[in-house]
Amino acid sequence: MQSCCRGAAFARPLVVLALAGVGLAAGCGGDNVDVMITDVGDRQGAVIREVRAANGLGLQEAKLLLTGVPSTIVEDVPREEGERLERRLERAGATVELD
Repeated sequence: MQSCCRGAAFARPLVVLALAGVGLAAGCGGDNVDVMITDVGDRQGAVIREVRAANGLGLQEAKLLLTGVPSTIVEDVPREEGERLERRLERAGATVELD
């Protein structure tokens, strides 16, 4: 009977820690977004530089990606990272949407 009580006492903190971890993960804005350019704007060179930096693409691939606007630049990134990229692309002159 004593071993049973010790096991329950040991397991209780583990359950509490596991539930706290789930709560933290859910509360941290764990949703992911897609960053999509709807318009390149007047400063196409600056937008291409930002797209290349975000994806690690070459010059031709970035240009090709921007010719088919609207196009998704990055998919399934955390919301914070997507918002940072959105600000950088808008500063470069693009019109951006987060999905």
